[in-house]
Amino acid sequence: MPYQDFIQSLDSVAFAIFQQCFNVILGSGCMTYIICDRCFFWTYHPEQATPVGTANCGVINILAHGEIRFTIFIGGQLCTICLWDCLHAPDVPINLLSVDAMTERNFKVYFEKPGTFVHLPLTSFSTTRLTFMATVINHLSFLQCDFVLPPITALSLPLAPSPILAAPVLPLPDVPATSFPHVAVTLEWWHH
Repeated sequence: MPYQDFIQSLDSVAFAIFQQCFNVILGSGCMTYIICDRCFFWTYHPEQATPVGTANCGVINILAHGEIRFTIFIGGQLCTICLWDCLHAPDVPINLLSVDAMTERNFKVYFEKPGTFVHLPLTSFSTTRLTFMATVINHLSFLQCDFVLPPITALSLPLAPSPILAAPVLPLPDVPATSFPHVAVTLEWWHH
């Protein structure tokens, strides 16, 4: 077996082991949330599907936009977090939570030596910031999120309303699809 094939097979084994412990990576390079599994979506809008370009000039096939929810223990309290404008991309190997999208929605994300800390926005549920930590392995921030499955009716009815959960739901406000203003292309702009 050539050396490069051997290294790639080791990388595949290591990634498979990581996926048993973690199901999400905090992505500082992606602009929105990317979710692999259709069953996690509480709303599902296939009419909003558009391919997404990647930094290495590849393309991710997006099937729909929608809302997902996950629970996480923060300070001994089970919190349910709603993420809107998630992309359904079944071909990606692991779910990605966008640091950019989180900070646009008033989350605070700090990359520090012991780990990556995520502070949730202040809400009526809490006057102090709730914080959880991602595990850093080889400069990647991994999480284990317990995704909340929607009621069975939400799977069969793509636009079914989301029920109220007993745990605090932290909704995130709608933001534009891009975070950059549209600028007219001029010779001066091109020069810069």
